[in-house]
Parts: sequence; C-alpha cells; structure tokens
Amino acid sequence: MKVKFFAIVCFLVLFLLSFRFFLFREGSFGHNWDWSFPNPKILYSNFNLLSFYTWKDFNLGWVNDLVISHLLQNWLFGLIGSMIGAKWLVFLLFFFIFSVSYYGFKRLLDFLTISSHLNYIPAFLYAFSPFLFNDIIGGSWVMWLSFSLAPSYFRFLVSYYRWSRVRDLICFILISISVVVSMQNFVMVNTLVLLYLFFEVVQGQQKFRSLIKKTFFLILLLGFINAYWILPFSSTFINFSRSVIFVNNGAGEFASIVNSQQNIWNILSLTGYLDRNMYLYSVPAQSYRVLLYGTTVVFWSAILIYFIRDNNKYR
Repeated sequence: MKVKFFAIVCFLVLFLLSFRFFLFREGSFGHNWDWSFPNPKILYSNFNLLSFYTWKDFNLGWVNDLVISHLLQNWLFGLIGSMIGAKWLVFLLFFFIFSVSYYGFKRLLDFLTISSHLNYIPAFLYAFSPFLFNDIIGGSWVMWLSFSLAPSYFRFLVSYYRWSRVRDLICFILISISVVVSMQNFVMVNTLVLLYLFFEVVQGQQKFRSLIKKTFFLILLLGFINAYWILPFSSTFINFSRSVIFVNNGAGEFASIVNSQQNIWNILSLTGYLDRNMYLYSVPAQSYRVLLYGTTVVFWSAILIYFIRDNNKYR
C-alpha cells in the first residue's frame, strides 16, 4: 500500500511539473499543420465537422472522409469543450491521457509477467515518453488517446484469447474504437499481439485452431462496429492510396518530409505527412541505419533471450 501511494504521489508531482507551463500561462502551445492547439471555445460547437471536412481544397482537401474515424471522439470532445471551456478540457484531457497510460502499462506488465512494484518504473517511462510530448506539440489529440489506450487494448485482447470472457471482449471493443483512430498504433499493437500469441502457440499455451477462429470472429466484429467510418472511407480509399505531393513549406530542416509522397505505406511507416517522429529525422544520416537496425536487433534479441530463459525455467 505504501509503495502504491508513493507511486501515485510521484506520478502527480511529475505530471504537475511537466505541465506547469500550462497552468500558469495563456496561449497556444501546439499546432497541427493548419490550426493551433488548444482551440478557441467557439470551435467546439462545430468540432464534429472536423471528421467530415478538411480545411483546404488542395492536398488532403479532396478526401472528405479522411478523418471520419475520429467522429465519435471529436463529437464527445466538442460537447465537453462547449460546456467547460478549452482550458479545463485540455487539462483534464492531459490528466486522462497520462494517468491511463501509466495505469494501463503497469497493469499490462503485471498481466504479462508477475505483479511487481518494479513495474511502476517502465510505466513511468511509457506515460512520460518524449514521443508523447512530441505528439502533444503536434496537437493531434486523438493520437495521444490512441497511445494511452494501447496497453489496455493489448491486455484485454490477449486476455480474451486466453479465457474467452465476455467482460474482456466488451472492454476490448470499447477501447478499440479509440485505438483505431491512429492507424499506426492499431497496426503496430495488433502485430505485437499476434507475435505474442504465436509464441504462446509454440509453447503450447494456445491452440492454433482456436486462435484462428477467434481472430476471424474479432475481425468481423471490429468491421461491423467500425462500419460507420469504414463504409464512407472506402469510397475514397483508391484516391487516398495514391500519392499526394506536398509543397515545400513548413518542413524546416527535416528534408525527409519535404515534398514527400503520401500513401498507405508511408503512413504506417511513420514517414511523410501526419508524421510526428521528428526525433528520428534529427539523427545524422550516417547514423540512421545503425540506429534503425541496431534497435531492431536488440529488440528481437531481448525477446528471444526471454523466451529461451523462460522455457528453460520450466524444464
């Protein structure tokens, strides 16, 4: 109990220190290419329209359904913002994002390994990741929401695969609506889940046939629940998958996003428009491949070592 109380106090102190600038000054602190963040209060009454229209008739303007997957989130965001105002809304949003990230990642680690107070440390690192702060500067709040709910999405999905509980299925479905707004996070988390389940199949903890049946069922269920944006978006999918050339404006020193081509692969690989990964692009060109391949090798080596040691433990 003392450790939990100390962890909560540390979280609150670090959160208040991180956002002290927001509490004691006015004005915008983020941007999303063509609007500032936080938005004026008058915008919230029409906030849901952001899911149907873009700002201009060039670049992404001709894809009217590009962000229709944000419809429910934008509607709720606009409704609350029109009632309590922009400043309180954004502060509560920050607190929700960081607390859910912190709690969700701690619970995920307890679920995958063993419940330990040491799991608070990586939970802190996840919740206060510099990449999340980088996204905050970008101003795309639905990306923060997807990031914060990703650990809980992983936990409830794996839990459903293991025990087929209705409670886990309901929680997974509710969370998936907000995780899918970031296609990068959605694809990445599901890829990690499938890899994890594959190792469970190899170790005999999951049956392959049951895994296939549940996967097929979840795909149909997710498709049905997300039909409200999948069907309108499918009408513009062909145009969306084609490249869009961007003007040489606003990219600064980051040549990787100047005149880049926008397509499905570029979105999923975090390159081109909608990218927030400026830290990676600030790495010297000669070190980029070393960093990329080195991180990949270390990551997969750590996973392999873990499963080898875990397998030897039970022999």
